[in-house]
Amino acid sequence: MKLRRRMTIAGGGLLLALMTAVVPASAEPLEHVHFEDSGTGVIEDFCGAGIAVNFDFHVEGSFQVRAIGPDGLVYFQENSHLTNTLTNPANGEFVTHVLNILNKDRKVTDNGDGTLTIMVGETGGDRWYDSDGKVVFKDGGSVWFEVLVDHNGTPTDPSDDEFIEFLGDVKVTGHEATLTDDNFCDRILSVIG
Repeated sequence: MKLRRRMTIAGGGLLLALMTAVVPASAEPLEHVHFEDSGTGVIEDFCGAGIAVNFDFHVEGSFQVRAIGPDGLVYFQENSHLTNTLTNPANGEFVTHVLNILNKDRKVTDNGDGTLTIMVGETGGDRWYDSDGKVVFKDGGSVWFEVLVDHNGTPTDPSDDEFIEFLGDVKVTGHEATLTDDNFCDRILSVIG
């Protein structure tokens, strides 16, 4: 699974946790929230290379929740902007990752067995800059994928939903996530040493 998509699924889980009871009434937004978060830390043994890498991140954006259709099933949409920097403290070299992304539920299906299948469309563009501000990698495109969610008996209330599994890609366009495939570690280490 691609790095960007793992971030998306984790973000979706965070959004579910932040939600309070939502009662669908119409296509008007049930929730419209702006968010912002920052943090720092250390990744010990980055990519198994035997080096510790410092990271700092800043993310901001908004998400919106709507009940759509006659069944009142809930659809999420998130716009976000992430800046993440990975620094090798041994030599001071760093790479800065800038990501703009739109995640939008394209289709929500009540499977009739206590689960929902959610098709998510994700469009985004990544740029990675070295310590001199030069673009060293870029990645962009879109991917549509499906996830399976347990709705806990309340298909129109996402506050108690639980992620079950990633069902796979439906459609991929452009160069989406080519950087974050298997060569991610090698490519980042080539910049930060």
